[in-house]
Amino acid sequence: MDRPGIGLNCFYLSETDGIHDQRWLNALRSGGLEPMHLKVQQDAADIQRVVGVISAAPQVPVFLGPLRPMYAPIARVGNRVVGLSWGYDLAEQGRHLDDASWLLALDAVIVDCNASRDLLSTIGMSELQIHQMPWGIDLRVFDPDRFSPRLASSILTLRGHESMYHVTDVVHAFAQISSEFPGTQLVIGNDGSQTQSLKRLVQDLGMASRVDFIGRVDEDVLPSLLANARAYVTASEVDGTSVTLLQAMAMRCPVIASDITGNRQWTHGNRALSFPSGDVQGLAQCMADVLTGRTMPDIDAARQAVLAEADWFANIRRLPQIITG
Repeated sequence: MDRPGIGLNCFYLSETDGIHDQRWLNALRSGGLEPMHLKVQQDAADIQRVVGVISAAPQVPVFLGPLRPMYAPIARVGNRVVGLSWGYDLAEQGRHLDDASWLLALDAVIVDCNASRDLLSTIGMSELQIHQMPWGIDLRVFDPDRFSPRLASSILTLRGHESMYHVTDVVHAFAQISSEFPGTQLVIGNDGSQTQSLKRLVQDLGMASRVDFIGRVDEDVLPSLLANARAYVTASEVDGTSVTLLQAMAMRCPVIASDITGNRQWTHGNRALSFPSGDVQGLAQCMADVLTGRTMPDIDAARQAVLAEADWFANIRRLPQIITG
């Protein structure tokens, strides 16, 4: 769609049309806004196409994310432009602060964690421009009291099959402890560019009968998966606030998480077992600790943290005012 339509009162700009995009589009609609989803490709010509569409409606605010330097021309287009950090985007730019200067042209930025807020402050963004709002979850759906006590003996991971999420580390760690726990399965959700290499790795390790690849999982299936898992693992090297981490905490599923800044905001105080990102031996030890019960995270404290700070519907009530200014 290249021309603004009647009833339009904000643009939503992203490269994809995935589950997170749909969450935000629905959040805009629930707040009384009528968004137009503009999908943009990572090339200068397409950026200029989108600039033209936006410029034709100068009174219509723009909501865009994840935050990438290629969006600099859109940030300067003249409309009110609000950025949405997806966590990893600012972490990547934080390694090269010169590439992050374009963010100062944004009218406001929504971040989901302390680390992203602190980075924006470092490059000189005003506190008035920064709105911290965890993406949050639907606490009505992720309610552990709706499910029976855990019966299965599985370790679950749901991160994308990309290098930054270190799913290969999860496989190697499980291989180290699998002989001690012959009744335990590793369940790997999601997919990505490394899916086939992960499957080959499982075969090479002789673990085919112990590892289940279940692909992408619908949101309505996640509560049951988490309710039946002995532990949920995220080994990511970079994150803001991981939605699946919050979902696991809400379900009182014991969490094993890499000790990175985005996770630490939620996992501190023994809400999860932590290990240094990239430390396969440390991850394997955490798995063994949970499976034996030697060391367990405080799952009640974990759920309380989510209840207090990560209620999706409470958080998005702020969205229309931030978008429209």
